[in-house]
Formats: sequence, C-alpha cells, structure tokens
Amino acid sequence: LLYQKFYRTKLPDWAGFFSGRRLVPILSAFAGLLIGIVFGLIWPVLGAGLHNFGEWLVGSGAVGAGIFGVANRALIPVGMHHLLNSFPWFQAGEYNGAHGDIARFLAGDPEAGQFMTGFFPIMMFALPAACLAIVHCARPERR
Repeated sequence: LLYQKFYRTKLPDWAGFFSGRRLVPILSAFAGLLIGIVFGLIWPVLGAGLHNFGEWLVGSGAVGAGIFGVANRALIPVGMHHLLNSFPWFQAGEYNGAHGDIARFLAGDPEAGQFMTGFFPIMMFALPAACLAIVHCARPERR
C-alpha cells in the first residue's frame, strides 16, 4: 500500500535523492515503528485474554482437552494452531519443577498428557507420509 501511494512522490531538490522508490523503504520503517507501538499497547489486553482462555482450557479437564483438539484442528489451515498450543504444551501446570504438558509428561507426571493426545499418530505417520507424497508427485528431474 505504501509503495502504490508514494513511489512517484517528488521531494524538494535538496532531498531529491530520496524521491520516488527510495522514499518507500524510509516510510515503511516509520510505518513499522508506529504499528509496533500500537501492537505494544494492544498486546497486554490480548495476551491476558489468551492466558485466561488457556487457564480455563486447562482447568476444564476432558472437556477442555476436547475443545482444544477441535480448536487446534480448526486453526491449522491458517497456521494459528501454534498460538493455541503454546499455553497447554509449555506453560500449564507444574510437576517437580517442570511446566507445561510436554515437560510434565516427560518428568513422569501421571496427570500430564491430555493435551498431547492424538498428536502422536499425526506427528509420527501423517507428516512423513505427506513428505513422501510430495516426493512421489514431483517430476523425476525435480526430486
């Protein structure tokens, strides 16, 4: 958007070197700075909301794990499932100094693992199978 609007902009002669296409990266830097400030002000509210949702999800037991599984599958097409995974997998709960479902499971917590249920077959078989399918569908000279 910035490029389309400012790539033909003419500056005064003393700043003429920065006219046109050279102006766009400079404006992009300032726009990025402003967007960063805005997101810095907005994030505490969003972060608190995500944290509270994660706490509720973990505290809901099997129902929360079911909602997590459905929401995780729903968010995969847009890549936002990583945001949902981060709280239960890496922060929720504590067992002998280990935090998060994965670390607690590896530390031997008998209560851990409900947020990893169903992921093992996908990670161990579906992802390698998808890679194999991509390789087999590629033309022989491009493998």
